[in-house]
Amino acid sequence: MYQASLTSRYLLRKIIPLLAMLSVALCTAMVIIVFSVMNGFLDLVTQAGRKLIGDVAIDGPVTGFAWYEEVLDELRRLKSVEAASPMIETYGLLKMPYNQIAQVQVVGIDPESYDAVTGYASTLYWRPLTEAEQKRLPVTDIRQEQWEPADSLLEWRRILHGSLLNPEFESLGPIGPEGLRNHTAEWQNPQGANEALLKRLQQAGRSLKTPAGSPGLVPGIRVSVVNERVAGRSYDFRGTWFMPTREVTLTVLPLTDEGGVRNPESRVFPIVNEFAVERYDVDSAYVFAPVDVVQKMLGMQPVRETSTTEFDEFGDPLPTGRMTPGRVTRIVVRAKPGVAPVQLREQVQEVYARVFERHVGEMPPPSQMVIRTWEEQIALFIGAVKNETALVMTLFSIISLVAVILVLSIFWTVVQQKTRDIGILRAVGASRLGITWLFLLYALILGILGAAIGCGLAVLIVHNINPIHHFLGEQFGIVIWDPKVYMFDEVPNDVNPVFAAMIMAAGVLFAVLGGLLPSVRAAMIDPVSALRYE
Repeated sequence: MYQASLTSRYLLRKIIPLLAMLSVALCTAMVIIVFSVMNGFLDLVTQAGRKLIGDVAIDGPVTGFAWYEEVLDELRRLKSVEAASPMIETYGLLKMPYNQIAQVQVVGIDPESYDAVTGYASTLYWRPLTEAEQKRLPVTDIRQEQWEPADSLLEWRRILHGSLLNPEFESLGPIGPEGLRNHTAEWQNPQGANEALLKRLQQAGRSLKTPAGSPGLVPGIRVSVVNERVAGRSYDFRGTWFMPTREVTLTVLPLTDEGGVRNPESRVFPIVNEFAVERYDVDSAYVFAPVDVVQKMLGMQPVRETSTTEFDEFGDPLPTGRMTPGRVTRIVVRAKPGVAPVQLREQVQEVYARVFERHVGEMPPPSQMVIRTWEEQIALFIGAVKNETALVMTLFSIISLVAVILVLSIFWTVVQQKTRDIGILRAVGASRLGITWLFLLYALILGILGAAIGCGLAVLIVHNINPIHHFLGEQFGIVIWDPKVYMFDEVPNDVNPVFAAMIMAAGVLFAVLGGLLPSVRAAMIDPVSALRYE
């Protein structure tokens, strides 16, 4: 019993043990913060990889592969497949309405099936907000129903609502105070107009078409340099540079089968929505367009074959009645719940091999195709992040050993100061084991308190790490987390409770280890010598 009594007395009456507790707290907080950010970054990379390509992807040459529709039909008949979708990926140039040209990654998709594989519709930026988003986002977000524009934008919003609620709208053309005055007729009371506008934009984004049925484009929210990210995962489009309903010109380079370049193909598209997957390299460079339109621009659409030996009276070749199938560069597949991506990949490989056997010479052989799971596609990057996380954690763990040395030094001093007390305890019958347990209990309690304080501090910092980072950037120009480097706009701010508990346990263990040697020394003190100690 005397151990508990003396431990509480030492804790409450001495300042020096509090330094040991503080060292444990700081080391625990430091390791939890670093681990939370690094592990959160790894989770973001993993989730983003699956969000873009589903579970398994079939990648062909840049000129595409034919008979993809037969591959899709067979895939969709598999019990293990939830959905499959064709895609075309190529590079392009996008002339923006503010007369700048952006280099973009053009992604041709079938929006309905692509949504079934990747959840594309949920990434659309202009859509009605959920109840949780309404609570989380600031009232200055334009998508909030209670958003009130500045006086300079009132006329713009009135005209925009009226135009977008008009089912015949194609494009507002060059928007400006002068150019918009022709669109005022159908504007009504703005109550509920925001939601109606967002629903219209959401529908246009989901179908990649304007309400009148014309093909549209959905670029990433950062493709337009006038879209400025503000606090709360929100964007400000600076004045009247609102991208939906604007027109842009997309230019792509069709390729020949020999790898040559044909004449560039350009087409004017209205922007029908924008998307945000919260990954900088995607949001700043990707542009979604209807896959059939991209096919035509690249010369990959189905074509009627013509004879090389038979001609009509005008000398034009006669049709043979056969169709050259269209081509795509990728097929993405989503597995049904409970099906492992690796298992699905093997089935996808078998499907492609069967279709190839029916069309030998008309599509690339399986050996020239890349069929991988989403984890295999980003395995190199994930491996690098994991190694970096392990390296940083090792370094910080070594640094945390300083806490052991500090606790050891403090306890050594405490034992030195309490030598006479130890002699009295030994003289009245306290055993060596009892003296050892006295100081180990002391170290254990200091470790528990320090680890708990450190964990609380770490949780507080991690949960508020983005406002802290934003404050440092605004006040001192310090930008540690650059989205151009780390791909994601926000610093991960979740604490894994399991790993936090493990780090706390390690902090307690380090404190006990630091107090072990002084405890043994205290137990070995001769009581007679201790009573004579001054």
